[in-house]
Amino acid sequence: MQLEVLSGAAASNAIHLLSLFDRARATFCALGLETVPTDLGTAICSCELLPIYDANALFDARLPAGLEMKTAWEGIESAFRDRQTHCLQVRVNLTALPAEREPVIAWLLQAGWREYRRNVYRLMAAPAMVNTGLIIISARAAVREYEQFARRAAGSQPRLADASLLRLDDPRYEVLVLLMDGAIVARAGVLTLGEVGLIEQVHVLGDQRGRGFGFAVIQHAIDLCARAQFKHVLLGCDSTNVAAIKLYASLGFAKIGESAEWRAPSTFA
Repeated sequence: MQLEVLSGAAASNAIHLLSLFDRARATFCALGLETVPTDLGTAICSCELLPIYDANALFDARLPAGLEMKTAWEGIESAFRDRQTHCLQVRVNLTALPAEREPVIAWLLQAGWREYRRNVYRLMAAPAMVNTGLIIISARAAVREYEQFARRAAGSQPRLADASLLRLDDPRYEVLVLLMDGAIVARAGVLTLGEVGLIEQVHVLGDQRGRGFGFAVIQHAIDLCARAQFKHVLLGCDSTNVAAIKLYASLGFAKIGESAEWRAPSTFA
């Protein structure tokens, strides 16, 4: 099935696409969690998932006209404190005016927050479907096996597994898993947000890498996006993950820019 994205690959500018990515990421991070509107942006809070950055974050941050940054930030701290947690991550609204976003960034940097950037990719050319003969199904059809996989994938951060299992309950998020001898060895999730399909949580178990499992499961995620007729298929990747970048390029993805987030000093996390 042909992806709609291919017929209009140059139709959207980078800022628009990056904004769509940030909005989709915010929706993904909020799956199953409490969201709190604040003067500065939308807060996602979960004391149960400390110290996971994505589960305790402020998205779409911008300083409204007439509001002092100190007052706005006190409101953020109060909102998280009332929920027995801390704000660990901030993403600034990319389309906000400089006067709305620059005070937020300056405040965070002065407080010792560090900037973290990830590459953002958009699907530009559909890969030819290859019949690998591998078994790829929905994680909802193998919940017990998926929990075992999530625990292994999380490693020393068990809360990451808790977050993965929580997201499985949301109908907007589909997780595809690859089975090998009855056990899950790879996954890729697809979040639906209007015209956007966001591919998330791509992971292959360490002892199973280099066998084409990542390619196979993402290929099926792309096919799922094609069937949903998404206009844009996006994903993010750490700029240091050379193997993943090479894999995404082989599947037809191209970098459109970078997404920035600010993370709290380690003393807060």
